[in-house]
Amino acid sequence: MITKGNKILRPNALEIIYRHGFYYDLKEQESIENLFATSLISEDKISHLNNIDVTRAPIRDAKILIAEDIKLSQKLLVNILNQHHIYKIIIVDDGASAVRKFIGEYFDIIFLDIDMPIMDGIQALSEIKALDPKAFVCLVSSNSTLINVNKAKELGVNGFLVKSISGLNIKRILNMYEKISNNYLI
Repeated sequence: MITKGNKILRPNALEIIYRHGFYYDLKEQESIENLFATSLISEDKISHLNNIDVTRAPIRDAKILIAEDIKLSQKLLVNILNQHHIYKIIIVDDGASAVRKFIGEYFDIIFLDIDMPIMDGIQALSEIKALDPKAFVCLVSSNSTLINVNKAKELGVNGFLVKSISGLNIKRILNMYEKISNNYLI
């Protein structure tokens, strides 16, 4: 993450895509639309990054991405989501893998742990929001310092869960998602 004084600078979307293993022959900085028009990634795989109008899924049909390095926390979050009849869940172990997954496919809700190897949740949030500012992202952590909360807010986080995760807190996040989903185009 690049900072200038107290401000967090959002990384360039093309730089993020390149850094995560998607390579392009670019002679100069191109717009996201031009990039995807000529890229190796198919149009259907990047519609969420290409400003194509897609209606958010109802909560029971939502596709969830969980980036969490602790297996017990992964299982707990999946179990709670299953109790809410949410079953389309992909799990990765670090923030870099979350960004790579996000580049390749659309997710309705993204849960990011803050403390992860390779790339932490704050950096992953920064890169995901740079790729799609309308992505619904919730940070999950036992490390809920004021600094982390303020950075997350500045980057556009939609929710923040403090471990240990409870069904009531997940329900609060799901209600937030449903509230902005109604007639909401991304």
